[in-house]
Amino acid sequence: MAILKIMKTILFFGLLTLAFISCEGDVKTPNETSESASDEVLSKDSLGDETGDIYAQDWEQFKQAVIYKDKDAVLFFVAKNDQSLRDILELSYDYIFDDQMIENIEEMNYQDLPVSNENSSWRELSTYYFGEVDGEIYESGTFLYFEERPEGLRIVNYLAAG
Repeated sequence: MAILKIMKTILFFGLLTLAFISCEGDVKTPNETSESASDEVLSKDSLGDETGDIYAQDWEQFKQAVIYKDKDAVLFFVAKNDQSLRDILELSYDYIFDDQMIENIEEMNYQDLPVSNENSSWRELSTYYFGEVDGEIYESGTFLYFEERPEGLRIVNYLAAG
């Protein structure tokens, strides 16, 4: 039974990764020109110390939404112009925000989120899963990427690997 569950999880993450790759063209990078000011990333230095507090407050609101399993409140944090990311998170919500992810989020403060290797303006929330079947060790991970935007902290990317 455990083998079947692991295989289903691996298949699910593989399909999500394929969906992510097919939607990759929708993801903006800092080198691309923004069409509006709301897409631009503002650093804490350019906005002052109060902005860091705003993002920390957003993080706390996000944490509470995840802990209390308020799907609509969690989806509020998805970047406004990224419908494909919103759809992926909505469809795979229960897989992404499982008990292990909730436990991981409960223990983190905004300052604890590391800067992403994918993009230096993103913060990364990651959870890793390990399993063993027939002596083979399986490893997978779920990654959410946040960006500080004028409208607040927003989820701008998602990756499932395994």
